Amino acid sequence: MMKLQHEIKSVFPSCLYVTHKKTPLSSLELEDIKKEYHSRNSYIFNTNSLLTNLKEFCEEHINIYVNEVINPKEKLDFYITQSWINITLPGGNLTNHSHRNSIISGIFCVSAVKNDKIFFCDPYWTFKNSVEIEPEESSLWNSRLLSIDVTDNKLLLFPSWLEHQVLQNKTNTSRISLAFNVFAKGIFGATNRKNELILL
Repeated sequence: MMKLQHEIKSVFPSCLYVTHKKTPLSSLELEDIKKEYHSRNSYIFNTNSLLTNLKEFCEEHINIYVNEVINPKEKLDFYITQSWINITLPGGNLTNHSHRNSIISGIFCVSAVKNDKIFFCDPYWTFKNSVEIEPEESSLWNSRLLSIDVTDNKLLLFPSWLEHQVLQNKTNTSRISLAFNVFAKGIFGATNRKNELILL
């Protein structure tokens, strides 16, 4: 029997930008991050000079993301708004959520646990699952959740509307990450399209 030729393409995919910081965080930076968690500071990058190098690393990759993924026609100034520490204790988890009032969100893994993963949810799942057909095997095309392996010093950038979660921490150690949101200043839209928004 002749094998049928075919091709499966991805249309309107979501973007997940992944990179790794080659230089590990110093013991001073690690200690400071733990202190910041207890302070409940949600503007860490704006107030903590000890984390300037980490902020610059994240900003460098935000610029690449903006240029290669968003590719704005007009000049926009993208900047980190809020930034905070998440510690997932043994037995804990982070429920499915997205980040509002933000364009890009980022997660920098400070200290991963064994077999650590972040799960991203298919934004079209409600529509895809209007007729429920249970797959025999999970794949990129039929799964509600897709996991990304996480290790120390890994940075993830993604559109803020993309829902994500961390399942229960089944180890005896805590998982530590630094999360942040990114917005932009400049002129959005256009006067003649009646959708101009000026943020300076």
